[in-house]
Amino acid sequence: MDKLLEHIYFLTKKLSHRGSTTASEKEAANYIATQLKNEGYEPVTQRFLSATSAYYPALVFGLITFVFIIIYLRFPFPLIGILAIALIVLGLISVLLDSSFRDNPLSAILPKRESQNIIAQLPAAKSERNKLVIMAHIDSHRTPLLFSSPFWVKVLKLIIPVGIAGSLFTCIAILFSIFYKNIFGLNIIFDGILLFFLTLIILMAQADVTQFTTGANDNASGAAALLVLARDLKKKPFQFTSVYFVASGCEEVGSYGARAFIAEYKEKLGQCYWLTIDGLAAEKALPSVICSEKFFLEVKSDPFMLKMANMVIKEGPETGAFLLPLYQGAYTDSSPAGLNGFKVLTLIALRRDGVLPAWHTMKDNFESIDKTTLSKCLLFINSFFDVYRREVG
Repeated sequence: MDKLLEHIYFLTKKLSHRGSTTASEKEAANYIATQLKNEGYEPVTQRFLSATSAYYPALVFGLITFVFIIIYLRFPFPLIGILAIALIVLGLISVLLDSSFRDNPLSAILPKRESQNIIAQLPAAKSERNKLVIMAHIDSHRTPLLFSSPFWVKVLKLIIPVGIAGSLFTCIAILFSIFYKNIFGLNIIFDGILLFFLTLIILMAQADVTQFTTGANDNASGAAALLVLARDLKKKPFQFTSVYFVASGCEEVGSYGARAFIAEYKEKLGQCYWLTIDGLAAEKALPSVICSEKFFLEVKSDPFMLKMANMVIKEGPETGAFLLPLYQGAYTDSSPAGLNGFKVLTLIALRRDGVLPAWHTMKDNFESIDKTTLSKCLLFINSFFDVYRREVG
């Protein structure tokens, strides 16, 4: 526990934040690489380009829609209406692809900066029959209004479905206006659409000028646990499983680190096991095993990994761990991994109602670390590894 807290202290007290693509994120990555070297590993730094913001795609999409509706209302020519529909559809497709961790036209033109993953490998003690990726992200998020209270978190989780509906409704309204110019109430409909997209623009713009949280729970705790696990497994490696420890960058802006790792290592890894650890020290939370997570596309955990996790829950009730059927409106690095065929499982500390306390707020600091939660999560992971040794080797 002392070593865990020492790592978390450095990542949250020695560094003011670990914002995606920032110098502080790079310094945190260097710290993790140094710690792995001290444990006898030869870590590799994988550099990649990442988006600098989680909010630019929705912001640009909102601006495109808002501006072209204004232009069309000022110059209501059919050709302008068709152009507006085409751009709205292109923007919507781009946002949905971005939410599915795929390259898209918008992401191609938005700002990018360099980030990095730190990767260390531990060979199987005897012979390699399986591979296991253990991933924890380094970076911390901003502190938008959308995360400031339970009400705003609910609003956040509605943005994608409401945004899709609003975009499609906008296209239908423009088509109606082209063919039925004098339809009753059309101006009121357009006023409502403009208000919605103006609100979206304001919320996205506000989010991107807020401070970065120190992210003690999310995810200094996971990165610290990764280092402790790397130390312990070095002393007692799996017999037939090689392990890849990955401290990923830029999870908070679209899992760019996980995506870069997958792009380079997928052929070598095949459809291997993948454990994501993300936020292990939230106040009054318990180890939660995610059965399925859904940001835009739903990603289900691997049945065999879930079976082993359930064995731990039944054999070790002292951890208080539980299965969460659906983690909705959010994602972890397991999402791009699962979408690429890896056998994923995610461990995150949540309340039993699925709430993540102090999520992306300034309250997620070193002082708020719950040592009881942290120790229960580490106990769960070690117990999971015991079951893994028994079932896989």
